[in-house]
Amino acid sequence: MVGGNIMRGLPDPFLREDGSLVKNASEWEAHREYIKSVLTEYLYGTMPDRPDNLASRLLWKKSIWDGEGVFERQRLSFGPENMIEIDVSVIRSARQGRAIPVILQGGFVREEIARTAVEEGFCVITFHVDQAAPDSPDYINAACSRAYPDHTWKVIAMWAWLQSRVIDWLENQDFADMEKIVAAGHSRYGKAALCCGIYDERVAVCVPAGSGCGGMGCLRNIGSRFGAGSGFVETMGSMTRDLPYWFADRMREYASGEACRLGREDELPFDSHFMAAAVAPRALLVLEGLDDMWTNPYGTQVSWLAAAQVYRFLERDASCAIRFREGGHEFNKEDWGVMTDFCKAVLLGTEKRTDYRTPSGLDPRIGREWDCPGKEPATLQMFFDRTIEGIRRKIEATDRWCFEGGE
Repeated sequence: MVGGNIMRGLPDPFLREDGSLVKNASEWEAHREYIKSVLTEYLYGTMPDRPDNLASRLLWKKSIWDGEGVFERQRLSFGPENMIEIDVSVIRSARQGRAIPVILQGGFVREEIARTAVEEGFCVITFHVDQAAPDSPDYINAACSRAYPDHTWKVIAMWAWLQSRVIDWLENQDFADMEKIVAAGHSRYGKAALCCGIYDERVAVCVPAGSGCGGMGCLRNIGSRFGAGSGFVETMGSMTRDLPYWFADRMREYASGEACRLGREDELPFDSHFMAAAVAPRALLVLEGLDDMWTNPYGTQVSWLAAAQVYRFLERDASCAIRFREGGHEFNKEDWGVMTDFCKAVLLGTEKRTDYRTPSGLDPRIGREWDCPGKEPATLQMFFDRTIEGIRRKIEATDRWCFEGGE
């Protein structure tokens, strides 16, 4: 069991600074800028603007999969005196002359998974951060920190900013469909992918997987698949104690300093659902393992349900999805299959094939006292009506099938 208060009310993402509620989509756009400023101040720190001197150099290129694919490595350089360098791996179809959707993630991806994604019509790109922002206290001596010493960012924001620099490079690549950029990542890179999706409007789909605390894992409400308060769950206390170089220094004021105890998180003006909501109306897919207890599967569902209210408000229900699978902390072939299916559905209009979940008017209100403005809250009668309607449709479908000669 985790310590502290395990059921804390989530702040209302529709509530503006003056105490009024957002009323329409145009007001949401302005309010979203306010939410982004709050996240910058408390969680991510300040980040530099886009550099204007990006250069690339091809390190190598080879044919793979009996000539069906291309695998290449590029080195990008940018920033003051081009001191920041990152390597980018590109895996795509060998067929020329067509722009295709791009899945962009930090770290590495297994060849089997990459090949399946390419066969589904995507280009797969990974980028490698150790040169510019290593995952260690020594990040302060690495290129990102040295190039921009006046900014308050830490490594999660640095990785997100580097992900955006790869998108800069993609703007000049004929194979990339710039209307269909997917920012994905798992674990620490899932936290970074969410950050990238918040601040980079070129991201059409944001896919944080197993992102936990500082990602989709709720800061106030924590627990394993068995519910609130169960499991050994990652908290901001564990982040600021063991990995203080991941998030802005201000977060230390609100964390307990202990690995699995809550501190003053309920005093924060935001929670993880604000981060997901800041991506809206662009698409969001959350991927989780039910046995990945460290990353707060209970709190992730609480955050997603709350963020889904924003998508319902904007009438973009189909662009907000979550999917839990059996298993632990990995970004596996099953997850990628759901990701490519969701991306094709929202970007290309194909029919959904996998069992990811989108918001419903019957979703439970967990961890919050507010509802989506202009939408009727779910009631028991609505649940009964929806259930009876579903049964009626199944009966009609069965009768029609029998009448048409089904066996």
